[in-house]
Amino acid sequence: MSEAKRREVLQLLRHYRDWYTAYGGARELNLESMGQYGPAGMIVAGTAFRGYHVEMLRESFEALDHALSLLQNAGPLENAAYLVLLAPYLGDPADSSLVNEWRKSPNDERPGWHDFGIGRLAYYLRNTDLYVPWSSRMQTRKPETVKQMNDEFYSLYAKLIKEGETKRKAIQTAAEWCDYSEQRGYEIVRVREGGEKRERKRA
Repeated sequence: MSEAKRREVLQLLRHYRDWYTAYGGARELNLESMGQYGPAGMIVAGTAFRGYHVEMLRESFEALDHALSLLQNAGPLENAAYLVLLAPYLGDPADSSLVNEWRKSPNDERPGWHDFGIGRLAYYLRNTDLYVPWSSRMQTRKPETVKQMNDEFYSLYAKLIKEGETKRKAIQTAAEWCDYSEQRGYEIVRVREGGEKRERKRA
């Protein structure tokens, strides 16, 4: 299944509780944040979702719901994967950062079930065009917040490289976890690594 479809599914899951909870009630209300609420809350937050955009989001979440139902009922393996997705995405409240914590333990089996579930959902939705709330469709961040996000992305990228990931895989994974496009990830790495090379030459 294509990595692009998996990323679309992940992004929808990250916003699942936001969509189904009025004004993102599962999270602290922050009107300066980027699209962290349901359809009404997203508009209040100043995002670009208007009119048909909200309807397109609704269609995407309905398609995801159908895929989740298939995952839950397809068989014991799929049901096990569905149960693992509850805490990070489908519960109320949900916390997607749990997945990163699980991955820190080599003996934790939940990341494998998580990834299996995402793969099955992507397969169920392979022929469905999804409208996904990417960051690029949301309100522009404050400059200091952009720097913080870029710092977090590069720190995660560097950690993955240190752990033995290839450059491409490290960028893909860090971009996925930070809600960046892969192209944006390559741009950040190019700029940061270029700056580090200049600093070493000066030294």
